[in-house]
Amino acid sequence: DYGPALKGWGTAQAREAIIKSIVEPSADIAHGFAGTEIVLTDGKVIHGLFTPGDPASIKSTGGTTQLLPKKKIQKQSAMKRSLMLSADQLGLSPQDVADIAAYMQSWK
Repeated sequence: DYGPALKGWGTAQAREAIIKSIVEPSADIAHGFAGTEIVLTDGKVIHGLFTPGDPASIKSTGGTTQLLPKKKIQKQSAMKRSLMLSADQLGLSPQDVADIAAYMQSWK
């Protein structure tokens, strides 16, 4: 629930589209999975999927969910990039990306 369900997604995509999603995840962010940057009153910054309220909640990479009292939030803004790490950030080689794309096209 930190990103869209991928099972079966690749079977309907061209290999180039899958590769672009891995290499440039910010090029097309799935609806409902845009990240939010939260700046707390103590200056700490949190990125993740934000649910407003009091307390608000934010789910970050790795599945950590934090509850944040409204009074602790100084600022919130939409992120201009995907929460998904790129192939470079993950240390994936071109062959790794090709292997993942091939797998995604076969995973039903």
